Amino acid sequence: MSNLNKVMLTGNLTRDPELKFVGDNGTVLAVFGMAVNGWREDDVSFIDCKAWGKVAEVIAQHFEKGRKVAVTGRLEQKRWQTDAGENRSKIVVTVEDFDFADSKGGDGGGNNAAGKARSTRTKQADADYGQPVSSEEIPF
Repeated sequence: MSNLNKVMLTGNLTRDPELKFVGDNGTVLAVFGMAVNGWREDDVSFIDCKAWGKVAEVIAQHFEKGRKVAVTGRLEQKRWQTDAGENRSKIVVTVEDFDFADSKGGDGGGNNAAGKARSTRTKQADADYGQPVSSEEIPF
């Protein structure tokens, strides 16, 4: 069995995304934080997140502190040693996909082209679910 590193979170941004340009080629990086509620009202986890490329650009353009977002990505553990020689570590979510989780901007399914396309595909898949499929439609 192979390992799996996938995480899905829904929460509110704790700060505005910070857009950075990394390396000689200026790769785009967005860094932001999320507050994710647990089962109890007082159970809140604060998660650091980062996104690269086009995902980073769209997040930085459309999100702000307080906005509700759903992200999918992978966990990455950062390890370092302090000047005093103490070991430290922190978990960061590298965001690979996202969706708007609130209704700001109108339709709740996102207010950018990627969000609308994703939302349309999901609605079509929901409409098709449970419908009979002919053997010609099965790709194998």
